Amino acid sequence: MYSDESLSSESIVQEGLVPFVVDAVETFARAIQRLNVTKSQLGILKGGELLTMIRNVSFTDGLTGNKIQFNENGDGMRGYTIYQYQKKKDKYDYVTIGKWDEILTINSSLTRWRNGSTELPVSICHEPCRDGEIRRKRPGDCCWDCQACKDFEIIALDNQTGQRHEQIRL
Repeated sequence: MYSDESLSSESIVQEGLVPFVVDAVETFARAIQRLNVTKSQLGILKGGELLTMIRNVSFTDGLTGNKIQFNENGDGMRGYTIYQYQKKKDKYDYVTIGKWDEILTINSSLTRWRNGSTELPVSICHEPCRDGEIRRKRPGDCCWDCQACKDFEIIALDNQTGQRHEQIRL
């Protein structure tokens, strides 16, 4: 029924970071294998024991070709390349923007954000409200919009939103 279908190496394009995932899975498999040898009667996998075994895994025959090894804190002994997934023309690709090798180094001039901007985006819901404005929570959102007080209103504290308009009575 499907005899004409086949997968050849020419028809498969492997995602560039798959070898790192494979090495991570192999690290866990080696640690679990060691635990199964020493804990075969129990059949219980405890997190602390697994972590100890992971920290003791060391091999160089991974798909990345790198030596996989961890220090006493569980950090990888080698550096890491920092990638950002960016759109270039009509397609997306990984771009190296930094590295971690005992310290983190990011080349911010290589980063790209929305619409190709190199300017670091501000990660806040909204700029702070100005004097004479209060925060109004957006429905279904954790962010807010600023709403100006009317001439006959003052700002008072509210348990729910932290503030509210209150009319001045003369």
